[in-house]
Amino acid sequence: MKSVFLKLIPFVIMGGALAYLVTSVNHDIDDNEKAVQEAITEKLEGMDDPEASGEIENVKITNIGESDLSITTFLLNGTMDYALLERAWTGNYSLETIDLGTSAISYRGVKTDNGSYGVVFGKKFGRNIESIDVKIQKIGHSFSLNVLDEETFVRYEKLPEAKSHRFYGHLTYKDENNERVELN
Repeated sequence: MKSVFLKLIPFVIMGGALAYLVTSVNHDIDDNEKAVQEAITEKLEGMDDPEASGEIENVKITNIGESDLSITTFLLNGTMDYALLERAWTGNYSLETIDLGTSAISYRGVKTDNGSYGVVFGKKFGRNIESIDVKIQKIGHSFSLNVLDEETFVRYEKLPEAKSHRFYGHLTYKDENNERVELN
């Protein structure tokens, strides 16, 4: 029995080393905003899209709940854009997707390893917005998010159904008097 165990040790070590190498290659972005900004810039430089040129500013990383996904918001040519990052067990990220040309305030449904989340992110551009009401008509779910103290923000809520990330969330913006604010 001892001899079988000793023969297996090299295979276990090689398997662990291989798993670490594969994860390190795929998840090669360090856990800091500068490294994420550099990775996004490199990805954008390889895109054949006029919206992808310009200087990235105001990079902010927000982990989505207890999941392995994070959303990174950034300003590019005056628009609030985002990227989804996946964190490996090594602590590093891989860049999953980039979405350019989003509106000032946007909603995205995101599926994670810990369920579905509704994510609202954006920049108020000086507008007097205190809260945002989100209504997902298809599943009859609503929630409200406070954005009073931040010009740029990322807020999220775990959604009740596994497939609810697929549905559109209608946003209503409210001021301190709970009056509706129009984005023009």
